[in-house]
Amino acid sequence: MTIKALHDDLIDNEWTSILVNKARTWENFGRETGIHIEGDYSSYHCQFSGEMKLNGGLLKISGHRNFVDVPIGLDKYVEVFTLEYTQPAAVPISSKNVKVYRRGLIGGLLFSFSGMKRHDLGEKLLLGYMRYEDLQKFHSIEIHKLKKLESLTIKPAFLKAQYGTLFDRKEELEQIKRIIDNLKMLSA
Repeated sequence: MTIKALHDDLIDNEWTSILVNKARTWENFGRETGIHIEGDYSSYHCQFSGEMKLNGGLLKISGHRNFVDVPIGLDKYVEVFTLEYTQPAAVPISSKNVKVYRRGLIGGLLFSFSGMKRHDLGEKLLLGYMRYEDLQKFHSIEIHKLKKLESLTIKPAFLKAQYGTLFDRKEELEQIKRIIDNLKMLSA
């Protein structure tokens, strides 16, 4: 369970220290939750992935932060965090009763023809649901409470959420632990 430096000669600057801190944060998160995490970092990126068995299913988490060199001299980075849950029996939410739609013309049209009720999931997504009980079950997982939800996939044996940031604050990590606990309870 380690996230290792790719080189011994890391550049000593603020950017590198951010990457090292993120690597250590996720290494500690793996130890606390029992998720086997592997990864690496350098002066320009940090990446990791991990998995654990969860009630006969498999929970996978992964993340990365990469430095992107923009031609006009600006420093930019790209971050992504992904949480996947595969359960052969079925994930806790029925994909027949709950569907995720992207905002925009096509997503709006698909939603309007679905006959489902609407629930907003931030700037980019909306949730269609058939019954209020389906919405409550979705809310009980709390997967939507983390900021910057970019995409959400719900299929019969698969649940995947992708976020536009690599979480490292204590309250965010506690929320991820709650999501894992909620998945344990709902899929038991």
